[in-house]
Amino acid sequence: MSIGIRPTRPLLITPAVLHGARVFFESRGAYGCEGTAFVAGCVDESGALLGDTLVVPDQVATATPHVSVTVTPAGDLELVTALRPDQRYFARIHSHPGLAFHSRTDDNNPALTHQGAISIVVPFFGLGLRVGLAACAIYVRDNRQWRTLPPGDPERHQPDFLVDQTGRRGQNLPDDEVEARWRAKSGVKVGHGSERDRWVVVDERA
Repeated sequence: MSIGIRPTRPLLITPAVLHGARVFFESRGAYGCEGTAFVAGCVDESGALLGDTLVVPDQVATATPHVSVTVTPAGDLELVTALRPDQRYFARIHSHPGLAFHSRTDDNNPALTHQGAISIVVPFFGLGLRVGLAACAIYVRDNRQWRTLPPGDPERHQPDFLVDQTGRRGQNLPDDEVEARWRAKSGVKVGHGSERDRWVVVDERA
């Protein structure tokens, strides 16, 4: 799928989208199945990419002999018709039964193929989202390859980017005047972290 745009700013995902994804993944996980969904949105008035819509297409999942999930033809049609004219797909988010990583299947069958697309893998059938994106594996599409965005330094005394109970998460952006003005206008909290936090954050305003 290529209905997307190249991010020029971090993707801000609303807590409601992550909550909806977690509830769906856990419901599938109760039957030993993975789930997949897509994060869509638009460019808001501040110029940020706001992922405020979760699209869960029709899909078929198997639990044995190997877990897998496939979007059906009906689901493909739902993905095409689900968006408003001003919306685009920014990210795919899907669950794994165990640890979060891109499997060979994930690499060979990208659901989103545009430059800058985001792929989020949630561990333990969605349970990982209970502690936020810090528990997930996050990848960015770069030159037709998936490049991992590792979390912050594990030796930090306190993880700056763990999503708390309010759904808040900081972000680290280049400290030039343009970005500083954008941060002040958008109301997004500034923190210190890794490269992944230049790409994917939880929207402070939602």
